[in-house]
This record gives sequence, structure tokens and C-alpha cells, in this order.
Amino acid sequence: MEESQGVQNPTLTLERVCAHRNETRQLVFARDAMDLLPPYPSTAYEATEAGLLILAETEFAMSQPVQLLQQVYGGDIAFSEPRVRYRTGRTLEEPYMGLRVMAPPDCVGAVVDDLRRRGATSLTKVSSRHTCEVRAIAPLGMLLGYGRELSILTRGRAQCTMWFRCYAPVDSADAAAQPGVAEREEPRPARRGSPRRRRRQVSNRRRVRFDERAFASHNLS
Repeated sequence: MEESQGVQNPTLTLERVCAHRNETRQLVFARDAMDLLPPYPSTAYEATEAGLLILAETEFAMSQPVQLLQQVYGGDIAFSEPRVRYRTGRTLEEPYMGLRVMAPPDCVGAVVDDLRRRGATSLTKVSSRHTCEVRAIAPLGMLLGYGRELSILTRGRAQCTMWFRCYAPVDSADAAAQPGVAEREEPRPARRGSPRRRRRQVSNRRRVRFDERAFASHNLS
């Protein structure tokens, strides 16, 4: 098993395995694939006997190495479904994400209702004449595929920013809003002219943004 730096990073909350259909030794393929992949932000890789394990903070971060591998190998590779990485210990904990949705005022009611159905807490809303900002915390397991579904819900008129916030016990949504549970706040952009501050030994950390209209246009399966 061969790791890149950051494999043990708890902020990498998703995993997916890429395997070569015609390769009997998946470890060999995984090593070759790792050599092709640049150090994308919020991702890490691990060569295993099952294939290349891809770790990422969000689905958008996951999509970048996936798309590159698809361009290089085409139909010769297959991917497992994205899987949430739980943390085990005295209790089973799941990752919670912070998210911010920017949507037109006529869509915000549907956005808020949808987030509540996904178990979101700490919902706040700030409205202006032309746009509305919705902030929330939700379990990652309920947010898989959210970019595509948000695009459908708002007819492509919303944008979403998502980041890892904390781990909390499974089925304990209220715990996600409490401090002291391996919590990480929303990343802040670096000031111009000054080096980016490193947090928790993670290099190249930055806010993961995506335009969900562009994200929705890619088929990652």
C-alpha cells in the first residue's frame, strides 16, 4: 500500500476506487495512475491491491482526478461509487459539511426546504434584491449528488460552496453545531501579497468553489 501525503487527513471525507478492467495487477495500474495525477487541492491518492484509492474533501474535488483519469484511460477503467469516510472510535462519527448557497429569491424557499430534508442545521438566510445567501451544516452522506440536484431545483441559477466542518456522532445532527469535535471553519482566502497560512499540516488548502451548472454537466460514474 503506497500513500501520498495527506491520506490520513480527516478533512478528506470521500473515497472512491478506480480499477483497470484489463489489468490483473491493480497495484501496478494504481502506481502508474498516481504518477499521472497532479497534486489537486483537497485530494490524496493511495495505491492498493484493489486499484487507485482517491480521497477528496468534496465531490467537486473528487471530480478533478476522476475526469483526468477518464481522459487518459477512457473506457478501460471503472470507478466505485463515492463513499463517505466515517471515523471510528468510542462512537461512530460521520463528517458534516458547511455550505453556502447563492440563489435567486424566488428559489430560496425550495433550497431551504430541500436542505432541511437533508438534515441540515444552523440554517441562516440573508436576502437582497437580486440574490439570497443560505448557510447551513449538513451530514455529507445526505449531500452526495447535491450539485446536480441543486441545478435541477433552481434551473441552473444557483451556486454552492462546500467545505468540511467537523465530525459528529452518527444520527446526532445537533452535535455538528457544537464546538470541539475536530471542527474546521470555512476556509478564508489568502491576503494578497502574504503567504497562505497552513492549518493542521494541510498544504494548499483553499476554499472549494464550484458552479453547480458546470458540475452538473459531467457524468462521473
